[in-house]
Amino acid sequence: MASALLLPQCSLPFSNLASGSLPSRPGPCKSSASSTRSPSSTTSLRPSLQIPDRLRREIDSFDPKIPLDEAHTPPSSWYTDPLFLDIEFDRVFYRGWQAV
Repeated sequence: MASALLLPQCSLPFSNLASGSLPSRPGPCKSSASSTRSPSSTTSLRPSLQIPDRLRREIDSFDPKIPLDEAHTPPSSWYTDPLFLDIEFDRVFYRGWQAV
């Protein structure tokens, strides 16, 4: 069983922000994850996640090869549907991104 993905916590002193300067190096990062299995070591954290037909039709209707002057924006559901977000996390982030 894979544990939840936890991002590292980095300390960055923000006291210099008012002066407009940042430190040249951030503080050390500490990961709060205790898992020995990273998300990229599996094909997917949720292999049973399936794309419903209604969402599949929306995705299939979008053609990224259309020239920009003829293209249109994705439907608003791509930004508001929680299921779309779950699928995006599964397909984009859980299959290969690693916090370093």
